[in-house]
Amino acid sequence: MESFRVPHFILHDFSDGEESKVIRMILNYAHIPFEVKDIDKDDYILEDYPFYSLPMLEINERKLGNVPSICRQLGWRYELSGQTAGEDSEVDMIAEKTFEARMKIKNWLDHLEHREDHECDKPPGQARYIEVTVSSSVENFSKPMESFRVPHFILHDFSDGEESKVIRMILNYAHIPFEVKDIDKDDYILEDYPFYSLPMLEINERKLGNVPSICRQLGWRYELSGQTAGEDSEVDMIAEKTFEARMKIKNWLDHLEHREDHECDDTCDSDGAVALLESYLLPTLELILRRNTSPWLISTKVGEL
Repeated sequence: MESFRVPHFILHDFSDGEESKVIRMILNYAHIPFEVKDIDKDDYILEDYPFYSLPMLEINERKLGNVPSICRQLGWRYELSGQTAGEDSEVDMIAEKTFEARMKIKNWLDHLEHREDHECDKPPGQARYIEVTVSSSVENFSKPMESFRVPHFILHDFSDGEESKVIRMILNYAHIPFEVKDIDKDDYILEDYPFYSLPMLEINERKLGNVPSICRQLGWRYELSGQTAGEDSEVDMIAEKTFEARMKIKNWLDHLEHREDHECDDTCDSDGAVALLESYLLPTLELILRRNTSPWLISTKVGEL
C-alpha cells in the first residue's frame, strides 16, 4: 500500500511494548490499521533497526526509530501537531520532556518490581539532589523585532554554553543576529525557563527549551530540515540520537577536566566513551551513508558529513 493517505504501518517492538504505547495510542486514536511485529529479545539482529534500538515504525518500508520522532511524524499526518511552527515547537518541547520523565518513572517501577533486565541509574539511597539559589532580574529592549521574517532571538544559557553550541552554529550559518544572555548558575530563577532547564531560546518573547526542539524550529525557518515529511523524521532521528551521544561524550570530557559540578556515571570511563562512538554512533551513520550511496545523510540537500 504505497498511497500517501493510507500508508502501510508495521510497528516493531519487544513483546511488553512499553516504549511504543504512545505510538499505538496515536494510531488507534486516528483509527489507522497497523501490524505489530513482536521482537524476541534473545533472537533479533540489532543492525536491522535505526540506531540499534527499538521500537521502530516501518512506513512503506521506510524505517523510523526514536519514539519522539515517530510521534512527530504521526502527529503531522493526523492533525495532532501544532497549527503554527511556534506551536509545533512547544508541542515538541512538552512531548519530549514528558516522554523523558515517563521513562525515568518506568525505570523506578522496574526497580521496585525487580525486573531481570533492569539496571539502576544510581544505587538506592544515592539519589541526586540539586540545591538552587534564585533571584530575579529584568532586561528590557527598546526596539523589539516582531516581524515573522526577522524575529528577535535571545539565547539564554550558562556561561560555558556547551549545550547551546549547535544552536549558535545554526544561527551563525544562517547569518541571523541574536543576543546571548549568560546565566549565573548561582543566581537565576529556575521557574523562568521551560521545564526548569537551559539552554532556552526566546523568539519574540516566546520561550522555547529542549535543544532538539529549538534546532527543529530553526531548521524549519532556515531550510535545514528535510524536503518531505519522511525526510524530516529521518533528520529528527539522526539529530536526536547524535545529540544524545554527544552529551554522553561531554560527560566523559567533564570528568577529564575535573569540573566542579560533574557527577560520574558509566560514561566517565574512557573505554566506555570510545565504545559509544565506535560501536553505536559512527557505525550507524556509516550504514545510513552506504544505503544512500551519496555523501549525504538524508536526500541530497541535508546533513553532509
